Amino acid sequence: MSNSGAEYLDLTLPYRVREGELFPLLPGTELELLSQALGLGVRTRGKVAGHQEEGVVRVECRDPLEAFQRRVMPRIDIPVGLRYARGQGHLRSLRAKWEKQLELLQAPQAEQPSFPYCPVNLSGGGIRFNFREAPRIAEVCLLLLELSPQTPPVCALAEVVWLRPAEKPGLQAVGMQFTHIRKADQDRICRFVTEVQKQQAQAAQTPTES
Repeated sequence: MSNSGAEYLDLTLPYRVREGELFPLLPGTELELLSQALGLGVRTRGKVAGHQEEGVVRVECRDPLEAFQRRVMPRIDIPVGLRYARGQGHLRSLRAKWEKQLELLQAPQAEQPSFPYCPVNLSGGGIRFNFREAPRIAEVCLLLLELSPQTPPVCALAEVVWLRPAEKPGLQAVGMQFTHIRKADQDRICRFVTEVQKQQAQAAQTPTES
């Protein structure tokens, strides 16, 4: 947010956009604005009043702020196969790269990439892992995730939402939220997380031999 008044908010888009890419946000377009942190959030509704300058949208807000509790998806700490490319270019081009990668993965006899495995914290809504070079807040990355060996990878775009120093010196823990992911792939992640949680619970209940 770059400015505010009694009945409006000026919102600065965090992504690089070309001329014409704000076309869905035409004056009069109805919007729901959300802000979330630590499982709690606030939201309001309004409509686009116009564009103040490049990348800045003015929204008229007449509804009072409403507090809500975010639905928290189950999460697990687990190693998965991971490849990622940090976002370079405009939002439209990043989305096009994601769509192209999906086509390549779904092509008949497509050659599946090999994956280095690394520890992550994973849910159906996002992922956390360590970077050597810290990205920027709102930076978008293209991710490929192999949930278990020899299974088709999940392809998603994810946005950096928070950063903090990792336990290991020289690394940054980065929390990312999926912005573009097929529902089937998101469902796969949710099933995978649930199944691993069940296995971990069963292992914890199994008595060990002395």
